[in-house]
Amino acid sequence: MRGERRRGSPHASKVPYTRGTFAEKYGEQASATNLQMGQAVDGYWANFARPLDPNGPGLLRLMRYDADTDGIVNFRADGTAATAADPRRAELDLVETTRGNASEVSEHP
Repeated sequence: MRGERRRGSPHASKVPYTRGTFAEKYGEQASATNLQMGQAVDGYWANFARPLDPNGPGLLRLMRYDADTDGIVNFRADGTAATAADPRRAELDLVETTRGNASEVSEHP
């Protein structure tokens, strides 16, 4: 697995986009687009924390999760966001099927 190219974002790659820390972590490498994306992500987090609804002024309207459509929010490299069907849905559904019901929680020793 090491060295293989994977699709998507590495685990925790969103952290610099939260709490206004992107510029602190990346300094001069932080572009205006990076900072714009950080403001949007912070907006969703803050809105969700207060009224439990991530939507707010100036943000793409996020719809309530629906298992039938299984949509995601795609934060694009150009700083915009869009809702879309999950391109990995079939793979993830297969994982859930092989591991049992996704709502079951397994405990690890």
